Amino acid sequence: MDKLLCSKLSLEYFSKKYNAANYADFAINKFEYKTCEVQVAVFKDDFNEPPVIETLEVKLSDKEYLLLLQWQLQNPKTGANACYEDASSVMMEIEWQVEEKIFGDEEIGTYVIYLSEIRRDVDLILQEMELNK
Repeated sequence: MDKLLCSKLSLEYFSKKYNAANYADFAINKFEYKTCEVQVAVFKDDFNEPPVIETLEVKLSDKEYLLLLQWQLQNPKTGANACYEDASSVMMEIEWQVEEKIFGDEEIGTYVIYLSEIRRDVDLILQEMELNK
């Protein structure tokens, strides 16, 4: 699917999607932010044991969400570790948030991020396209 069509479909879907805002206080200011669900497979020291799957909410701006949605729509069967170009900086931010939530200060383990909410949204977009054929 070409970039222009992915962009159009992503914007149309996003304009209909309800995503409640969260608020955080910092100093005397209140900041609005939105979250996106990801699943994280965390591997223990023995890599042969099954991972523990955790569901987390990560902060994403509307622009970051749209960027990932467009990328995933162009690459529906590809995992997040293959994000490139503009989306790689968003994935680095998600990785930082995941590491902050799961691991200690000086600890980083082996994990894989699955963009569960983005993938569900892409599935819905593709289903709608199929229905409208």
